[in-house]
Amino acid sequence: MAWYDDRARTELVRSYANSKQFQRDLQMAARRGWFVQGGEDAPSAGSASTSNKVTVTFLRSADWLANREREVAEALRSEAARAADDKEAKPVRAQEALESAERVFASLCPTDLTADEPAWVEAERELLVACKDMMSKRQRVLRALDETVKEMAAAVALGVSEFAPALSTYQRAREIGSARLESEIHLLRGQEFVARAAKDWLGASDRQRAAEAELRKRTTELEVREADLAAKVDARNDALKALVPIQG
Repeated sequence: MAWYDDRARTELVRSYANSKQFQRDLQMAARRGWFVQGGEDAPSAGSASTSNKVTVTFLRSADWLANREREVAEALRSEAARAADDKEAKPVRAQEALESAERVFASLCPTDLTADEPAWVEAERELLVACKDMMSKRQRVLRALDETVKEMAAAVALGVSEFAPALSTYQRAREIGSARLESEIHLLRGQEFVARAAKDWLGASDRQRAAEAELRKRTTELEVREADLAAKVDARNDALKALVPIQG
């Protein structure tokens, strides 16, 4: 870093082998608020000398420093305000997506246990999917709020006071959203248990129906065989009765 760019310096004595070197530094330093202290043995700005040694004291203008500080502070505030504005749009879009997911979830619950078995089990599965989607959307909202609160807090700290009311609102929204997410996590665990149990129950019910159908089939088969056996026994008995007695 060149000496005239050092913001911590306000005074500096410099020696130059000739006025050409001095003039080059003077031009660069003047753009950054430096000037040569009066009374120094310094060549004039139009001097063409290249042989005389030059020693001068550079001073930095207090007004330039103050103006520069104001410019930097204003630039920082503008940048912070721009960043906060950019971030503020994200939670709005994320909230719209969340509200849509919440409506879908609300339309699916509570499920109806009186519905036919496959439809009820499918309804429990759909409710589980909707719950996961709603939670995912809420997490996106919370991430967007975190980013927005961070940028707004930075802007307020730099003096952009118009963001203070919105900052408080977003902080409160983040607290409420976090509490709701904790409740949804608890609900999700319960819904996972229900959906899994419903699926297992439907499988057991299907197996029971299959077993009952097989039992009916075997019962019918047994009845047919019993009837066939009875017919054959009757035929045999009739044959026994028809035997001609043996003559002695």
